[in-house]
Amino acid sequence: MRPNKKDNDNNEDARSTNSTLVNAGMSSANEQDDDAEAVQEAQETRNGFRRQGQPMDQDEEEWHPYRHGFEEDFDENGLPPEHVYYMFYTDKRHEVTTGHNAEITLREWEPLQDWRMREKLKTISVALVLCLNIGIDPPDVVKTNPCAKLEAWIDPFVLPVPKSLENIGKALQAQYEVWQPRARYKAALDPSMEDTKKLCCVLRRNAKEERILFHYNGHGVPKPTSSGEIWVFNKNYTQYIPVSLLDLQSWLGSPCIYVYDCSAAGNILLSFNRFAEKRDLDAAKQAGSQPPGTIPSPPLRDCIQLAACGPDDTLPMNPDLPADIFTACLTTPIEIALRWFVLQHPLLHNVTVEMVTRIPGKLNDRRTPLGELNWIFTSITDTIAWNVLSRDLFKTLFRQDLMVAALFRNFLLADRIMRSQKCTPMSSPALPPTHQHPMWDSWDLALDMCLAQLPGLLEGDPAGTHLSYQPSMFFTEQLMAFEVWLGHGSPSHEAPEQLAIVLQVLLSQVHRLRALLLLSKFLDLGPWAVNHALAVGISPYVLKLLQSPAADLKPVLVFIWARLLAVDRSFQNDLLKDNGFVYFVGILGVNAGMPFQNVSEHRAMCAFILATFCRDFPQGQQACLKQQVIQYCLTHVADNDHLLRQWACLCIGQLWRNYNEAKSVGLQSGAHERLTQILSDPIPEVRAAAMWSLGTFISNLDQNEQVIQLQNNLAMSALVATTDASPIVRKELVIFLSSLVFDHLDVFVTVASELLASEQQLSGGKQDLKSKNWDEKEKMAQQDKMSPQAVYAVIWKALLCLSVDSNNGVATAASKLVDYVNFQLLSGPVAQSLTPILQQQALRSQSMSSSSMGSLHQSTLPQATPDRSNTSSTLGHRTAKQVANTLKRSASLAVTLKSYMGYPSQSNASESSRPSSIGAFGPKSAQDSGNTLTTDPRQQNGGSNGTSRTLRSTTPRPRSVHGDAGYVQAQASASYPIHAATGAAAVNGTPDPNLPEARPQLESVFYDWCCEYFLEPQMKGVEGDEPGSVNYNERLWRRVRNEKIIYECHPLREQAGSSKWDSNIQSMNNESAAMHLVMHSYEPHMVIADDKRNISVWNWKEGQLLNRFSNSNPRGTSITSVKYINEDDVAMLLVASGEGVVRLYRKYDEPNQTDIVTSWRVLTDMLPSSKSTGTITDWQQGRGSLLVGGDARVIRVWDAARELCISDIPTRSGAPVTSITSDQVSGSIFVVGFGDGAVRVYDRRKPQHDAMVMTWKKHKSWIQNVRMQRGGFRELVSGSVDGTIKVWDVRYQEALCTIVARDPISALDLHHHAPVIASGSPTQYIKVWNVNGEGLSTVRSYSGLFGQRQAKVTSLGFHPHEYVFGVGGDDGWVSILGWSGVNASSQQQQQQQQQQQLQQQPTL
Repeated sequence: MRPNKKDNDNNEDARSTNSTLVNAGMSSANEQDDDAEAVQEAQETRNGFRRQGQPMDQDEEEWHPYRHGFEEDFDENGLPPEHVYYMFYTDKRHEVTTGHNAEITLREWEPLQDWRMREKLKTISVALVLCLNIGIDPPDVVKTNPCAKLEAWIDPFVLPVPKSLENIGKALQAQYEVWQPRARYKAALDPSMEDTKKLCCVLRRNAKEERILFHYNGHGVPKPTSSGEIWVFNKNYTQYIPVSLLDLQSWLGSPCIYVYDCSAAGNILLSFNRFAEKRDLDAAKQAGSQPPGTIPSPPLRDCIQLAACGPDDTLPMNPDLPADIFTACLTTPIEIALRWFVLQHPLLHNVTVEMVTRIPGKLNDRRTPLGELNWIFTSITDTIAWNVLSRDLFKTLFRQDLMVAALFRNFLLADRIMRSQKCTPMSSPALPPTHQHPMWDSWDLALDMCLAQLPGLLEGDPAGTHLSYQPSMFFTEQLMAFEVWLGHGSPSHEAPEQLAIVLQVLLSQVHRLRALLLLSKFLDLGPWAVNHALAVGISPYVLKLLQSPAADLKPVLVFIWARLLAVDRSFQNDLLKDNGFVYFVGILGVNAGMPFQNVSEHRAMCAFILATFCRDFPQGQQACLKQQVIQYCLTHVADNDHLLRQWACLCIGQLWRNYNEAKSVGLQSGAHERLTQILSDPIPEVRAAAMWSLGTFISNLDQNEQVIQLQNNLAMSALVATTDASPIVRKELVIFLSSLVFDHLDVFVTVASELLASEQQLSGGKQDLKSKNWDEKEKMAQQDKMSPQAVYAVIWKALLCLSVDSNNGVATAASKLVDYVNFQLLSGPVAQSLTPILQQQALRSQSMSSSSMGSLHQSTLPQATPDRSNTSSTLGHRTAKQVANTLKRSASLAVTLKSYMGYPSQSNASESSRPSSIGAFGPKSAQDSGNTLTTDPRQQNGGSNGTSRTLRSTTPRPRSVHGDAGYVQAQASASYPIHAATGAAAVNGTPDPNLPEARPQLESVFYDWCCEYFLEPQMKGVEGDEPGSVNYNERLWRRVRNEKIIYECHPLREQAGSSKWDSNIQSMNNESAAMHLVMHSYEPHMVIADDKRNISVWNWKEGQLLNRFSNSNPRGTSITSVKYINEDDVAMLLVASGEGVVRLYRKYDEPNQTDIVTSWRVLTDMLPSSKSTGTITDWQQGRGSLLVGGDARVIRVWDAARELCISDIPTRSGAPVTSITSDQVSGSIFVVGFGDGAVRVYDRRKPQHDAMVMTWKKHKSWIQNVRMQRGGFRELVSGSVDGTIKVWDVRYQEALCTIVARDPISALDLHHHAPVIASGSPTQYIKVWNVNGEGLSTVRSYSGLFGQRQAKVTSLGFHPHEYVFGVGGDDGWVSILGWSGVNASSQQQQQQQQQQQLQQQPTL
């Protein structure tokens, strides 16, 4: 069916966030779908089922087969319009994970990785120790001829030895300065031991706690010893002097970097680690004896070491390579890589080693060949390290120190080149082998492409101009690889190889936008992706980009920052440091130029970013206030985009939270008034956001007369949320009101006491028990209804109602506030005046209706009358605590306290509570002892002696999916120690925050829950819409199944309307009276509700009980209506009970898995009636509307998408509503049956007070049921207890047909597609007619195992498509009956299936 266009327009915003669209365009899968043969069948059956009472037009062609003029809802082929199905209550806020609380809960996300360097070190001093001894070979090294001789790319034999040594030292310093130009360099050329010691000590003294680089070149001295000693010279250069590593460690300390360029360098590294471990152990032992405050020295094991080769290796002597090849790799990686590549590839005949040295460009200019190669090299080495190293090691080596990062990048190249020369470089910390990593192939390709252009670049063209350099395709190809990876994803949440390269691409203006777009897609995968991006080092890049004025980067940068801040809030200081937050303020501004689509969505992200920036960050709040963020947000609270409205409210709330200056600005701007207007927004999340923001506004204010008046006005405006259908809004209302309770606790205590006294007066007590002060205050309150005292009284009564809310989270939060106020009342000075009132009220309550909590209190509270001699000033603390712990949350406090006073209630007293004086906020408490109240496990399971302390039922009770229905704290005083001073119970010496004397800590999780939106993927489509996904396949299977059921059943409806219905298909023993019975349209599920609160789910085809649970409605009330919603997909169960509450269940057929999705009070002003109907409902799937009536004077229309009451249509009758049915195609017409026998028709398209368009008063007594077909010919049938059944057309005053059942009717139903009516009577007869009044069958209801008992029919329900119906009796037995063709058709289907299987079997 298609929703009404006007209604659809109104709900478009709400449905976009609250509904799931399924089966769009699937006309055949709709339960209202009658195939194209409907018109032809209607013509053929016209004579058989003549419309009695309808005037026949002479023109036969103008006659239409549908009742009520509904042919307008169908096309020329008799088909309904294109169907759009919305599945309701499937939004995120309805994804219950707590089992029974139906509260929003925070999901468990991947924890944030520690990506920041807490101690970012710098290498500020460099010691270059060169022991070359040019011209003299060491005694333990035999050099080849020719041999490698270049040192720092200088031939030491060209110039005199002193000059060459000096030039080599300067050249080496220049090579290191490329990576760290600001360091302090000191060179020691062929030094003595004294020079070495002096140099090291001076550098450590100047460096303090920063890092030192110690570079050692030992090409002119012997190899290091096995103990790791290095060699220097004596002053006369006549001897080699060993230097112990212990001395070197003492001179240089830690932190330090050691570079060993000599043969057998591995000996130094291994010995260093061995000595460092020993010294660190000794330092740890001495630290215990050090005086307090002594700062320990950094451990030596944190020193970084790079060795050119292993312990047994000799440096390579290839004459085509430099002698210090290891140093060349570390300091000039591009030059040595090019030279080595040319030597490794002799086929490059047009490129020589000499030409490589003249490659044009600069290292820091990425537009030149040399700069591009350096850029590619940095990307590749970062990528190798990212994919090989652990995250902590990568962070330490590549993100802590620029010098360390450069050296280790170049060390990866050294590892590759040195291994080709039969040497194995070593490092500490050790790195895994990387010389064969696949990324080196990409590096070789980049070198090859560059060198291929080198001859032309150097020679130029004949005209004398240089050829233009063609940039490498490396980054384009890597971005393509990254995009391919994003298309497939990573089930194991492993980071892509190209992530480090993507960050390097951000440095290029050419590829920047594409790289950012791909990066945003990666971050959208979830928090795990954000963790990887932060670990690889994204933060400095995106921070720098906030200074870019490029307009095309704004949307993607906003998206990226929203994802980053959703995971890590530590960017607050970074955004404040360079005014980076102003970037988002500019986008949030109204007049800011937005050259992109979805402006509202990106502004919502900016609001989220700024809200996170202000959260618990006073400097951020001050900065945003100066940038007029409040004014910008106020301009967006009326935006069409619900996400922007929501985050505009939340941003305002975070900005002025605990910041009075911002509250003053908001007050001047009228922010509080704008927020109160949003409390009627169609989106529940927006309403909750406005309530949350108002809660932050009124908290922690300096109290004065104006502030109090403002708080009271806001509170009265906020009380509109008491009738909100969304639990998240009501929960935020309770937290909002808690600020008022804490700020004005004394006033609320007074109000509670006055309410107690007024209850005593209303119950007939004498005025002399009421103090004069109370008389005066009551008179003053009556004189000024809007006085602060009257406002607090209204708020207090609202809290009492909320404390018995149908939602556990709301009820628990409100109950804590009520208990806290009650405890202060009973432990304060006013208790002395209250005590005699409580006594007389308790005595008088023996003759009154006992409290609904009485039975529970009798079993849990002490029955002895307390000693009132000690109540001269206050009630005893422990006594007050016990009373406050068990107070019933209702307006009648005195009646509830009677059980404590020791006067037991009558055993045969009525279970229902008397009406409350709450007034506009609804009827008296919905929760009482019938709510499966639980107490302390010790009291449930018995005390230490094993005896039970609570009343128990002899039969097992169905499991309640609600858990505790109220906040009842029953504690044994022996279980907790009592504070001597206060008498308060404590656990381990600490006051228990759950006790009423402790100020309740009501913390809202709504803001954090809203932030989770930015943790979830937004670019990826819904899984159920992706072909091949599990949800899609399941939905497709259900669609095919639904279509099959429809196609099999609908062609038989004509035959069903003229056949007998006497086949007994199944019998089941429900063990309790079946008062309500409803069958699922497609699943073999039948739900049965008894006369109390129990719900049973059966597989009616197999006669198997699937699940049984309790609805937990209060004692004295019963389940009055049961409906399915979302039947075309995954159905939910809607259950209404007599107290005016509706509960919605998910997984209703799975034992121990049933969850309550939501619950709310649908009727508030319920009137007493001699025969109560409770809450009567009808669900319209096409429009997402719930029609509710009952013991009220209105038909209330609730919108499922908005979770709001959108209309109150007066019934214009004094009788209670007994049944409701409606047109399921357009949803505009609905019909209501009443207790006085009247049937009325209403049109929702008309104004509320003019909605009633027809009244039929042809029945003489109670309307048992009224039914309109969803399909078929849209027949409308009503049945009365007087035994008459009438068929109606809403266009005519008279009934089309009247059927006399001759017996009182106790149950009645109409098949949704076949013209068949069934009724049951208290005389055990079940009768079946067609709509022409022709009797089809009369069956007598028998029950029991052998059918020996006769049972009163209490419920009856047709299957919506199949031609069966269920009949329930008062003895608990339920039978499934069907027409005589059911068995024949099922047998025929089985035979056809068997024949198909035989045909599919292979023949021999």
